[in-house]
Amino acid sequence: MRDLRSDYNGTIALAFAAKAKSGSPFTSAAIDLNGFEGCMIVATAGALGTEVDTYTVSCTDGATNAAADTPVAGYLLGSAVHQYATTPVAIDTSSTVKLASYVGGKRWIKVILTVAGSGTGSGVVGIDVIRGHPKYSPVA
Repeated sequence: MRDLRSDYNGTIALAFAAKAKSGSPFTSAAIDLNGFEGCMIVATAGALGTEVDTYTVSCTDGATNAAADTPVAGYLLGSAVHQYATTPVAIDTSSTVKLASYVGGKRWIKVILTVAGSGTGSGVVGIDVIRGHPKYSPVA
């Protein structure tokens, strides 16, 4: 077996909690990718309930911590292996994990969770960002 902990560093983008449709998306604080060459966005769904809402994950990037740019096509890889995401990654099933990778060259990203639809309930969702491919290893 090989040690993976020394090559990855994680942070909570959006804490695991009930997320209801609020009129505006849930946006993380800016996440600094300095010292890393990519990151994985890990969206975990608990109970989504029987409502007809949709939950989608996307991100913005930037050279500053405003991170307000839409990533260039090909910088966000989707939840299927080798799938380029041109649209946000959908969280469509309870008790699942969806993955997306950011491979762009910008230092900062923000993760965005959008809840839409005609439902009135909420779904339990959490999003973590795992920074990887460090320029210098091991990482703290």
